Amino acid sequence: FIGYSFKSVEEKLWISYKRYLHKAVLDFNPDIIQVFGSEGIHGLVSTVTNIPVIIHIQGIVNPIQNANLPPGFSYKPLLKFYNLKYIYKQRMTAIGAKRQAYREKYILSFVKYYFGRTEWDRRVINVFNPRACYFTCWEVLRNEFYQEVNRRIPQKLTIVSTISSALYKGLDLILKTSDVLKNIMHLDFIWVVYGNVEPNEIENNLGLRCSDVNVFLKGTASAHQIKDEIVNSTVYVHPSYIDNSPNSICEAQILGCTAIATNVGGVASLIDDGQTGYTVPSNDPFQMAYLVRYLYNNITDNLEVGARAKKMALERHDRDIIINRLFDSYKKIISKK
Repeated sequence: FIGYSFKSVEEKLWISYKRYLHKAVLDFNPDIIQVFGSEGIHGLVSTVTNIPVIIHIQGIVNPIQNANLPPGFSYKPLLKFYNLKYIYKQRMTAIGAKRQAYREKYILSFVKYYFGRTEWDRRVINVFNPRACYFTCWEVLRNEFYQEVNRRIPQKLTIVSTISSALYKGLDLILKTSDVLKNIMHLDFIWVVYGNVEPNEIENNLGLRCSDVNVFLKGTASAHQIKDEIVNSTVYVHPSYIDNSPNSICEAQILGCTAIATNVGGVASLIDDGQTGYTVPSNDPFQMAYLVRYLYNNITDNLEVGARAKKMALERHDRDIIINRLFDSYKKIISKK
């Protein structure tokens, strides 16, 4: 990779991207163009048309780059555990992320209109584009989570999380918190983790196996399976190092399950600490373990916090309200053409 310039490669690709995007606009001739996410190429369409373009913010790549590796982690030790093919793949992934971040800065500085949900994404957009016009638009959840259920807290301490394989999603914090729960607090518990998670790198770095600390990786599952697990758990835990408005927290809340989450990104817009859930600093297994034990020992408080979270989530994710607000925003944007 000596002499490799992702900036020059990316900017050369923009020429072909813009040509195809411009052709799509001419073919369809829409009143408004909505782009989901700022990390892809499609936001470049704003540079080839006068039709209003609005970016519906998902995650934002540049802040993710800032929190990509947990504390104590580095790509350098990977040679001890993996072959050169794996290292090459990691290197290419890192280059791809840098290219995304570089392109995203350009897109965010150019696009005028945004749909977002949290104080965090509003502030980040303003950093890149102080002239941006921002509309709040919450997201509709999966149908299964709107169905009425009765929460049942089990006798055995049961923790649920849904994460992905990215290091910044916090599997390391799950293992460290589980270690505190088991070997310092001496609690009997199970921690069920859903998602496409590859634990080897984290286990090797920490010297701690999932099986050592009662963590069970369940892989991907249907919405119905995850819903059933959350409804029958003691607490939902979200351990990420960066996030905007993770739907997994929203899904736990709308089911009436109390959530503990790291106070990163837009999470503070989802959880009123102590009222509709609990937040802890990122990479703080001790406070997280304390709150898990507190909610296990204080069932009444657990149920009351979960009930308040459910009421808030039902209002926040009301489908009719979201749809009406969406079309009102479209009308405002089109009227400014």
